[in-house]
Amino acid sequence: MNISSKVTAGLSAASLAVLLAHGAWQVRTETAELEGATERAMRLVGRSLQVAVENALRDRQLQDITETLDKLEGVEPDVDIFVFDERGAMNAASPGKRSGLQVPALPTVTQDTSYIRDDAGGTPTALLVQVLRGDDGNVLGRMVVVRPLNDLEQDVQWTKASILLNVLILVGLLAALQAVLGRRYVTVPLQRLANAMDGVRPAGLPADLAITGNDEVALLASRFNAMLGQLRTAQQQLATEADAREQSQRHLQEASRLATVGQLSAGLAHEIGSPLQIINGRARLLLAQGDNPEVVRRNAQSMVEQTDRITRVVENLLRFAGRPTAVKTPTDLGGAAKAVVDFVEFEGRRKGVAITLHMDPALPLVLADADQLQQVALNLVNNAIQASPRGTQITVHVENTTMQRAGVPTPQPAVRLRVEDEGHGVPQALQPSLFEPFFTTRHHEGGSGLGLAVVKSIADDHGALVAIHPRQPNGTTFTVDFPASTQNREQP
Repeated sequence: MNISSKVTAGLSAASLAVLLAHGAWQVRTETAELEGATERAMRLVGRSLQVAVENALRDRQLQDITETLDKLEGVEPDVDIFVFDERGAMNAASPGKRSGLQVPALPTVTQDTSYIRDDAGGTPTALLVQVLRGDDGNVLGRMVVVRPLNDLEQDVQWTKASILLNVLILVGLLAALQAVLGRRYVTVPLQRLANAMDGVRPAGLPADLAITGNDEVALLASRFNAMLGQLRTAQQQLATEADAREQSQRHLQEASRLATVGQLSAGLAHEIGSPLQIINGRARLLLAQGDNPEVVRRNAQSMVEQTDRITRVVENLLRFAGRPTAVKTPTDLGGAAKAVVDFVEFEGRRKGVAITLHMDPALPLVLADADQLQQVALNLVNNAIQASPRGTQITVHVENTTMQRAGVPTPQPAVRLRVEDEGHGVPQALQPSLFEPFFTTRHHEGGSGLGLAVVKSIADDHGALVAIHPRQPNGTTFTVDFPASTQNREQP
């Protein structure tokens, strides 16, 4: 129920209560006035007949009383008069009551004139009892004036019905008027304001409301327009700040690219500069001692190793910087891991490191580039081989798991590639830098520092999560969690 309907209902109820109370008071007042007029008329009749009846009773002229009552019948046909002697016997009555009809019981009174209302017989009746006395003051009898009050009751009932009808008509008119005014001045303006509020959206703001009048609704509309103005100003400020933030981000990205170029240049200078210095030194030694075959062979071997090192650095850099666009299809991560283990198994045996593969049954597929999956597995296993002493073991696991991605409230199914080695491990302080380009802990062994950077880049491109965990007492575990594809593996 809207405000206008509530106000209409409340005012109608209040008006109905007030008008009904006023009507009840008016009915009560009119009833009292009618009864007062009836009592005065009956007392007037009683006083008019008192002297004549008293004289007739004193002289025992009952015929005179009868004649008087007959004459009164034509003047006051609704009034009946009964005359009783001192013993209570009826001496005379109005013409209509002489046929033996019921005579009212003579009431006991303590005053010479008493007015009594009798409702016991079903028909309301007014009684006026007049004590008749002689010249000496002795009681000669009583005269009872009787008047039915049916017409009075009918007048009262008609008055009640008239008042009730008038009250209902007035309340109906007031309710209709209130409904019209409430809709015009309350419902329609508030609905217009509500529609304007519904129009407040991030994409745009509605136009200002038209303000008419100077009431509370107009005040509310003006406050709403003021709020719209503030929102427009805030939107403009947000747009300006967004442009400034975007420009700042572009500057930061440019600075980041410059920093990356600087880091890359420093890494290349170190990774390529050191072998070039060695090659230069060996070449000078060859020039000085070219006649010694053993010196030539040893220096040539060193130059070959350093040029191979430069070649590996350049190839890894090309793979890191110019990796082709991934062609992602539902791929078996377990198959990619098995192919890599079969490929590096001989290298592991040559270095005295055992490599084993464990795969969970019924692994789901992952949406990925098959070649890049093998690249991830190959880099992790190669790192593990380089970090593992002779006589240790590397374990590769491909297993079911779940992963919590940013912006997704519930964990999602995933497939994990887990590579465990029994090497010396990575210090805690160095772990955050492992995935940076050219960061390596094996400079003396020819490490380029690009293997884990390639792994991190491919994982980010596939929405995968890379993590490193130390093992106890020695060793390191690398994990890469790939989201499971929505396409299930076909069952044989």
